[in-house]
Amino acid sequence: MALGLLGVRGTLREVRVSSDANLTLRLVREFREDMNEFRAEMGEELRKVNERLTNVEHTLGGMAAHLFAVTHTVKDHERRVRKLETRPPK
Repeated sequence: MALGLLGVRGTLREVRVSSDANLTLRLVREFREDMNEFRAEMGEELRKVNERLTNVEHTLGGMAAHLFAVTHTVKDHERRVRKLETRPPK
């Protein structure tokens, strides 16, 4: 890279910024911009994860209700079979 040959390190943005009178202020502003972008991206990702977890919760709730209904039906059938088995033969 041409800048590397000249002994300058960093990106072109950093080299351009270094000629500013108040380098610290400029760097802090850039850092703040980067952090705000990062927060926005992470906020969107967390919203998506939250939405997916909500869907999973609803699905599991529905599955639990179906499992309860099936369990109840199986127990009823078992009771009926036991009752039939204990009847005296005709």
